Order: sequence, then structure tokens, then C-alpha cells
Amino acid sequence: MPLAQPGWGVLLYGVGLAAFSANAVLYNVATVTYRQRITPPALLGRVNAAFLWVCLGVIPLGALAGGTLASQLGLRPALWICVLGTWSAALFVVCSPLRRMRDMPAT
Repeated sequence: MPLAQPGWGVLLYGVGLAAFSANAVLYNVATVTYRQRITPPALLGRVNAAFLWVCLGVIPLGALAGGTLASQLGLRPALWICVLGTWSAALFVVCSPLRRMRDMPAT
């Protein structure tokens, strides 16, 4: 997305946004499926509520940090920091045993 330029280069923004959205859908499906599989039915509502509270609760903090970065460094450098942060968050999964997990744990 930070590679987008005026003219035809603006298509890079669309491609980046589509890739980010597709990954968000895959992440959401995987996490909900995993939570539903390992959580006892009596606790599922509380676990989902706590998960969403934590995940959605930090969005205003991220927006504040992104706005501060963009105003201090400029929009393109702030987008590059966002790209690096997003990719570095995936390193946890790539370097963990989750990558080799093929079956769901038995209940």
C-alpha cells in the first residue's frame, strides 16, 4: 500500500487492501473455529466476549498511534511502519509450533 503512486500506481493500494482483507477473513475464521473447538460450551460466550473486548478495544490506541506517526513522520513512512508491524506480528505464528499443527486437539 505505501508503494501506491498517482495514476496506475494507485492499483497497488487496491491490491494491498484486498490482500489485507483476505488475510483478515482467514484469521477470523481460524480463530473462531479454534476457540469454538477448544472452549467448553458453558464458557464460549465469555471467552468470545473477552477475546473481542481485547482485540477491538485496542483499535482506538492503534488509530491514535497511527495518526501520531503520520503527523510526525508523514503518511508514507507511517504506512511502512504499519506494514513492518503487521508482518512482524506473523513471525510469532511462523516461529511457533502452531505452524506444524495439523489436527485440532481432542476435547
